[in-house]
Amino acid sequence: MRHNLSVKKWITLSTLGILLSFACAKSAEAKPGDAYSADKAAKYADSCFKKSGSTYVINPNPKYGEELCAGYVSQCLKEGGMEMDENWYWNAIGDSSGSWRISKQLFSYMKEAGYSINYSPTDEDVKKGDVIFYYTNNGWGHVAICVGISENGKPMVNAYNKPHYHSTYWTMGYKTCVVSMESVTAAPKIKQTADEGGKKITLSTDTANADIYYTTNGKNPTTSSQKYTKPFVVNKNTTVKAYAVYPSYKDSEVVSCDIDMQKVLENGIYYLKPADSDTLALGAAFSSKQENLPLSLLSSNAEYNRKFKLTYQGNGNYTMTLLHSGMGLAEKLYTSKTIGSIVQEKSSSSQLQQWTVSVADNGTYRIQNTKTNHYLSIGNRIEADVFGYTNKKKEDIGQTWSMKATSASNLKLEGYTAPIALKKGKKFVLSGTLSSNYSIKSIKITITDASGKTEATTTVSPNAKKYSLTSIKNPISFASLEEGTHTITITAYDTTKCVKNLVKQNFRVDS
Repeated sequence: MRHNLSVKKWITLSTLGILLSFACAKSAEAKPGDAYSADKAAKYADSCFKKSGSTYVINPNPKYGEELCAGYVSQCLKEGGMEMDENWYWNAIGDSSGSWRISKQLFSYMKEAGYSINYSPTDEDVKKGDVIFYYTNNGWGHVAICVGISENGKPMVNAYNKPHYHSTYWTMGYKTCVVSMESVTAAPKIKQTADEGGKKITLSTDTANADIYYTTNGKNPTTSSQKYTKPFVVNKNTTVKAYAVYPSYKDSEVVSCDIDMQKVLENGIYYLKPADSDTLALGAAFSSKQENLPLSLLSSNAEYNRKFKLTYQGNGNYTMTLLHSGMGLAEKLYTSKTIGSIVQEKSSSSQLQQWTVSVADNGTYRIQNTKTNHYLSIGNRIEADVFGYTNKKKEDIGQTWSMKATSASNLKLEGYTAPIALKKGKKFVLSGTLSSNYSIKSIKITITDASGKTEATTTVSPNAKKYSLTSIKNPISFASLEEGTHTITITAYDTTKCVKNLVKQNFRVDS
């Protein structure tokens, strides 16, 4: 019996030990935001070299012993403040994890930990303390650390294996990517909404648990300024400035927002819906792009010919642009000049495209033409196909609008794979799926050489909300490319005419 109790006790203690070990390891998991010092990492990196004649040779730290490229960089990261965990660690010479001493595994570890990685870096993208990986041996098989910037603006790197000390030829002939080691607190977002007695100001930041400090007198905030705890109200035109602070992160930039008491709505995408109906919205029938086409009430759904982009112009004035046509909401006067029609108009300089928005009742708004002071109206017939108009007379029915916020294009590319280094004559098939909340109208893929000359291009018109690159009937022929550096660019647009650059990436073709 005693033996059984001992076994049970051992099992219980062992299980508890495993759980505690797991909990401790998880809490110490390395992540962006560790108290990492680029200066300390670079100073240590230089200490592992010594001058021999006119060159520098390796001078391994006796604590760690001589290690290859990844082990050397891992030492620098640890001495710079990056925390070890159960997946990335050094216990003693000969006792370290694969992610500590093997370049490809170190890359995978840092990627999974959430560090920002730039796969097409320029000189300006590389900062002291950053980690540079080099594509070799069918993967990120070599690694170095940036120890500073030269007088002519070039990153200087140190690396082991073949010694590199303050090498300014940081690409070293390889395809590279850069892991940014500097964690910066996300800048605050300043939101202003109309509120009784003034403007309600709401501050937020994407960095969890960061502190926000702000001012309302136009001066830059410090940690001695007012700390944000809840939304506050301002009742006069002023400037709100804010910045965010988080331990071990670099402070955010200071952001500024001019509070205009006449600005009732934020820039964005909106439905113009009558206050008395949530099922209808002002728009262009049949998705027409005809100029001077009168606008009418249509069934409100996700269609783009019912969505307006509101842009504040100052002094209480807005322009409202239909997404599908790019034309502005305008007033077209009749001879009497007491009423007019509502149309879409090309000329963005027209004063009849300027509108003021004021708060009415219960979250609704009145919309007036800035030039004529006429009210945007729909009359007392709140039903589909009724044309909008303007009226000089202020009326109780048909002149209040809900201005319901909606979405813009979310065109994106996911699951994308691209070449990094190819053998000459080798085929490669792009993969990835484009999606949007609008119909995708065009996808263009272009290959250019190092001089920018177009080598190959293909364009497809999916007319669908989702499209796979593997569906292209005439794909780019990578096998025809000559040796050297090439750039692949993928752009696309949907029915919002929102052209997005989805990919711009360099790759090499070798013999």
